[in-house]
Parts: sequence; C-alpha cells; structure tokens
Amino acid sequence: MEAPKEVVIAHDISCQWDKNLWKRINVYGPDLTPPQEQKDIVILVPKFHLPAHIVECQEEFSFAFELFVGETDGEATEWTWAILNPVASSTREMGPGSRQDTLDDHWSDHNWQKNVGLPKLLLQRIKDAVPHCEENRVTFEELCETVVSSAEDGKVWLQEWTEWVESWEWCCSSGEKVTNLYIPTVKPLTMASVHLRLSEEGSDAQWGASMGTLISANKMIADGLLAEQAQLDLQKETKALGPHSTDIQRVKVLDKTSRLRQEIDSWMDVQLVYMPEVRSIHGEQDHTAGGECVVAWNIDLLLPSTLLMNHNIMCDQRLLHYKWELCCAQATEALGIVRCKVILETYVVNHKGVYGHGQKIGMASNNLLDVCRVEKTWSIATYNRAREALRHLAEPLGMMDWHKTFRVLWIEDAVPIAGLKRRKKRDTSSKETSGESTAPQLSWIWLIPGAIDNSTPEGLQDALRIEWCKLRARMQRWDEECRLLHEEMQRVVRSHEYNIKLWSDRANRSLNGATHGARAYAFRQAFLCQQMKVYCEKTWSSVEEWLKIGQIHESKRDIDDADLPGEESELHVTAILGSEWN
Repeated sequence: MEAPKEVVIAHDISCQWDKNLWKRINVYGPDLTPPQEQKDIVILVPKFHLPAHIVECQEEFSFAFELFVGETDGEATEWTWAILNPVASSTREMGPGSRQDTLDDHWSDHNWQKNVGLPKLLLQRIKDAVPHCEENRVTFEELCETVVSSAEDGKVWLQEWTEWVESWEWCCSSGEKVTNLYIPTVKPLTMASVHLRLSEEGSDAQWGASMGTLISANKMIADGLLAEQAQLDLQKETKALGPHSTDIQRVKVLDKTSRLRQEIDSWMDVQLVYMPEVRSIHGEQDHTAGGECVVAWNIDLLLPSTLLMNHNIMCDQRLLHYKWELCCAQATEALGIVRCKVILETYVVNHKGVYGHGQKIGMASNNLLDVCRVEKTWSIATYNRAREALRHLAEPLGMMDWHKTFRVLWIEDAVPIAGLKRRKKRDTSSKETSGESTAPQLSWIWLIPGAIDNSTPEGLQDALRIEWCKLRARMQRWDEECRLLHEEMQRVVRSHEYNIKLWSDRANRSLNGATHGARAYAFRQAFLCQQMKVYCEKTWSSVEEWLKIGQIHESKRDIDDADLPGEESELHVTAILGSEWN
C-alpha cells in the first residue's frame, strides 16, 4: 500500500490527544499501525481553535511555525459541518438512519460542486498568494538590512539567528525535542523579581529591625513606587468622570481615594524610620496647605529621587541603590507593555482592514484600538517617569552608561517592526530633499536587551530575534503556499487525465449491443473530464509567469477573470455536469 512519507494531522485538542497517541496505537498491533514513524507525523491545532489554548500550546502546535504547510489552516472539516449547523436542532431528535439521510440530502452534490469550482478557487488563491509572497520577502529583507544598519553587531546577530533557526527546523523534522526559538529565552526583569532578589540578600532586614520596624527598606521603596502609580491611576479615573457619571461610579472613586490616603499615611510612618529628612519637609507642606486636606494623588511622597530633584537632599546610599534597581525594573516593565501594545495595535488595525466591516464589528474594533492606544500612551509616560528618576540617581551612584539602554521614549518610537515599509515611505520624501540615505531605521525599542544585565549574551535582543524569526516564517509560509497551489493545480490536471483514461477504458470494456447506455454514459464522462482539463489549463495559463516575476499583471488578471464562468454560465455548466449524476 502506498502511503505518504510524512503526515500532518490537525485536531481541535491535539495538545491532549497527542500525549498518549503512540501508546494507544501500539495496543492494536502491527496491522493497524501507520507505516510512518513517529517523527514523520506532525500533530497541530487548527488555526481557528488555537487562540483558545494556553500560550504553551499556541507555540508548540501552531501551523504558523511548521514547515511545508503553507497557509493551510486545518479547518477543512469544520467548513463542511459549519453549513449544517442549522440542521442540528432537527437531527438531534432523529435516529441514526434518518439522521444520515437528512445529512446526505443537505450535502447533496457538495463534492461535485467543489470539483467544478476548483479552477476558480485555486486561481483566486494563487492571486492572493503571489503578492503576499513578494511583500513578505521584501519586508524580511528590509528588516535584515535595518538590523545591519542599526546595530554594530547586526551581521553577527543575523548569522547566529539563521544558524539557530535552521538547526531548530532540522531538529524538529528529525523528531528531537529542542527549545522553541519563538519563545523568549530570558525571563524579563520585573519589579517583583528585583524585590525578591533584594529581600533574599537580607541586609536591609537587620537595618529595619535595629530601627524598630519589620518592613525592610527595599519594600518601603517598592511600596512607594506602587503608591505613586496608584496616585496616577486614581487621577486618571477621576478625570474620566464626566457630567453623566452615575452615583455608583463616583462613590467607587471616593472609596479608592479614601483607601489610598490611608495607605499613604501608613507608608509615611515607615518612611520616617529610614528617611528622617522628610519630616521637616512634610511639616512645611502641611503649613503651606493651611490645614486643608490635600487630595490623595497630590501628596508628595518624597522618594529618594524626588529629594534629589526638588530639594537637593541626599539620603542613605542604600536607599538610592534600591530605588535605582526598582526604577530599572519599572522602566523595563513599562517598555515591555509598550511593545505588546504596539503588536496588538498592529494586529487590530490589520484585522479591522480585512474583517472590520459593518457598524457592530467596526465599533468593537475602534473601542479596542482606543483602549490599546490609551494604555500604550500611559505606559510611555510611566517609562519616561522612571527614566527621569534614573537620570537623577545616576550621578550619586556612579552609573555612567545607563542612558544607552534607557533612552527617551517618544510616541514616534512606538512603531512595529513589520511596519518598516510604511515608515520608510513616510520618511522618504523628507530624506530625499536633504540628500540623506533612505535606508529604514529600526526603532530602538526593539534593539535594547530584554533584561538590564547587558553582560549576559542570553539576555540580548529577544524581542528582535523572535520578530525576525516570525517574519522569516511568514515569508516561508507564503512561498510554500505558492508552490503548494502550483502543485495542486498540476495534480488537478493529472486527475482529469486519469479520469479521462478511466472512463474511456470503461467504455471500451462495455459489451457491444448489450450496454449502449453504459457506453454512452462513460464516453460522456470522459468528454466532461476532457472539457474540465482544457478549462483548467486555460484558466491557469499565466500562473507560472506570475510565480517567476513575483507579481500579477493587471491585464492578465482582467483576462483571466473574464475567462471564468459568470453566475449564469456557471449555473449552466453545473446543471449540465450535475445532471450526469442524477
């Protein structure tokens, strides 16, 4: 028995079904065991079902990262059943026989209609695939050029990434378990991880105990940063209250204001233990307020960087060090959020352009975009605020090269990697007039390390590497899609040739004088297959030229579309062909 050497299986819950698959296959013995080896059977999850899975499943069972599948989505079976959803309310009450008859009646000549529609379907798909293939190739090449021109070690990075991804693809094809290079290799720096590391050192615990408090100095600084962020969030919520806000909304904001004021008062009691310098400043501020209650978000927390900026007061060196570490983590977290929002915003804009038609879907997309852009702007402000604190702490702590990692973040810097082509077009006119090079420059947010520790090579360029790998995979997918569609077209033609010979042989084997009707039917089927073969060859006559030049000529596009049967002629052809099976 002939069987394909490699098989791709798509199933809604492949992540669970795959775990014990081969154990259960071996139970049935060699007669029911597939001829392929385990490494030759690839298990994936269909594209529509994949987003409902956890992140680990999305990374391991995605069609997007698999070789030789093109733009296949794995949902072919679902398409057929989707048209029968309205029948479910009836078939669920039927017995097995009635259910089968009802489904057969609704499916009717579905397979024949699919065969008749293959010329137009495959032509439309190749018309979509060729421009996408060329566009993604250009985008990938632009990214490679930009990496080389934007970073000193750009060529080295590209060489390492290429060797890494090719090795990963080879290991996957041979069945070896290797680290997925589409997953970040370094855990990003966070305030929680920095706070844990400082707490494990334990040096400031004795400092606090000697001064009569159980709260460590680094926790005091961390709580101060959280309180500062809570002040900004509360201020934003208060400003969002409009004239039409409900009483419940106003009460919630007032409750949050009261709780924040209590938390800040408790925090200030601990602050006085480690920073007695602020006592006199708080007294001056209370005197200036004249006994009036200061709004919670306007309370000056007087963190170490604030003392340096506004009052030129130096506190304990250890507190400056804690504030530095936590501000670095805060800036890194905020920059990571900016990256995520940039990617999300790009996805929503692209999705809206293709599917966001109609009032309901359009409003939902616009609302999501508004929320995404507000959060991106807010994260940019958080990053710049943390950077400003680092700027004032750098000199007392002797930090010299911090500005190479933490640059000023403008809204213009928050652009996607995949948007290089659009950015290049926008900047070309101004650069051409000034005589400068028009080579696109990659935004620095994708070039800085994923963690603050630049000394570890594992921490470098995670976001850029992953995006480079995704663009490379996208380019390969569309190239594979073009080749697969071309091969599918050739196989359709060969299948018609096979059917012509099959029906001709059947007609010639018929007994003369006994089965004139059968011979006529067989010759008619051979004639129809011949007509379909000629029609396919005429419809796809320009495909090889399109694949060579990487684009579709508009004149060719119009001629080919005109050659396809219109609504009336298509119905006529279908009626003729379908009548042979009735």
